Amino acid sequence: MLEKLKSHSFRQDIYLFLTFILFASIVITVDSLSTLRNTQTQATHTIETLLFDDFNSSSLNTTLWGSAVTRSNSHVQISNGTVRIKVDNLPDTYAQLYSKKSFPVGSTFETRINVTGGQSYDHKTIGFSNSRAGSDCSNGETEAVVWRGGDKDKRVLAESGGSVTCPIIQSSYPAGWRTIKIVRVSSSEARIYEDGVLLKTFNSNIPTGNLPVRISGYTHETSWPSTEIWMYVDWVKVTKPKAHSTAPPPSLPKSSKGTSSGGSSPPAAQPSPTDATKTSSSKNILNSLNLKISIPYLLGKINLPIKFSKVSKSLEVLPGRVEYSVNVRGDEILLGKVYTLTVGGGKVLSKKVRFNAKAPKMKVNVGSLILGDVNSDSVINNGDDDLFVDFLVGQSVDGDVNADGATNSLDWAIILKNFDKIGDR
Repeated sequence: MLEKLKSHSFRQDIYLFLTFILFASIVITVDSLSTLRNTQTQATHTIETLLFDDFNSSSLNTTLWGSAVTRSNSHVQISNGTVRIKVDNLPDTYAQLYSKKSFPVGSTFETRINVTGGQSYDHKTIGFSNSRAGSDCSNGETEAVVWRGGDKDKRVLAESGGSVTCPIIQSSYPAGWRTIKIVRVSSSEARIYEDGVLLKTFNSNIPTGNLPVRISGYTHETSWPSTEIWMYVDWVKVTKPKAHSTAPPPSLPKSSKGTSSGGSSPPAAQPSPTDATKTSSSKNILNSLNLKISIPYLLGKINLPIKFSKVSKSLEVLPGRVEYSVNVRGDEILLGKVYTLTVGGGKVLSKKVRFNAKAPKMKVNVGSLILGDVNSDSVINNGDDDLFVDFLVGQSVDGDVNADGATNSLDWAIILKNFDKIGDR
């Protein structure tokens, strides 16, 4: 049955039928989709960037980063705007990239990273960690909150004081790009996201001390994977909410009007140099982006990654809605520069749009985005088709392309409709 589903001739035979179903479903649901429009105002947050690196230099910034490897064929190198971490397929072999600065509770780590698929004796950790990956959840790091590749399985891990929680999220996870976000909410809560989807909220075994961010790979003490372990890191960002002063403003001196001694009134209060600097600089900062985005065939809510300069956010996108506002005031993006905005990820092909930040509020027309990139490799081809068939047969929600909560022929029709389309890289 699988071979029949995967055959090219069978896809051609059912293409028109699936397309008919797809368009019929869109017409039927168009009225109900209008009720999903988001009318709530987006909350604004003031965020401090503690670390950002897009690795666009010719070599690793050793002020920010350290690295370590075993074996001559393993390495941590920069090439074409990414850090490439390679772990050779030999026993007891590792490679790692780690920040030289450690970060407190309350910090958020984000990265866009491309990893090889899970295999036996293949261990990866990505996140806050005091040490590199080991050969299982109990080896290696001792204080950590990380996304973890453990053999063939995708896991998430929280570990502190000798106690560890390390559940399986997905068996035999695929290769491909993903955006990983880890939030150390408090000393009793941490959250791990992938492509805007919450994988796990931890409420126990949460580290309380400062931790570096670390991306590492390891094989096994006595065995090794069949192929090399690779991780390509596009960018890394660590942020933290800014502390706000709650002290009341200083009172101004009272006027001495009507004094019999002939004393004059005190001079009017003048703005301090600090206040003047703040007022001047705020005029040169980008406050918000008003985006126009459409995603044909989308039937449910998705979280769409957006990125430019040091901004990395997840935008909630709804079917039928095209206008979105993104608050970037706290990111301190300077006006008068040209930026490249990248929108997309997960099952949506990435699209890059350049804009000139001329004013504090900018309108950017992103246009239509394309669904169907099941394996998140920025092209829709046989790899997506084959992986989708596996998801369809297993009725896994990982094959839900149009976000309607089910994996079915509508999703497959979208893949066939967008076949051979390529995202911006």
